[in-house]
Amino acid sequence: MLLLVLIGSTCLSYFLIPFVLKYLHATTVSVYMNMQPIVASIASICIGQDVFSWDKPVALVLVIAGAMVVTHSPAKEEKQTE
Repeated sequence: MLLLVLIGSTCLSYFLIPFVLKYLHATTVSVYMNMQPIVASIASICIGQDVFSWDKPVALVLVIAGAMVVTHSPAKEEKQTE
């Protein structure tokens, strides 16, 4: 069962990313990929496999800031106003 969860959640999702890029914007896929470690950290803390420490909130803020920079770029907003 554990092997199925590991293969299904990691390998399969990474193999499907090129397929998904045909149908979604690259920014959407990027945000999804960057959120995977956050979800994994939260899940591991909830089930007791990891400990909440100072580096996790810092990483969370950095990942969310990176996603915001990608999705709210000035070039994208300038292109929409034209």
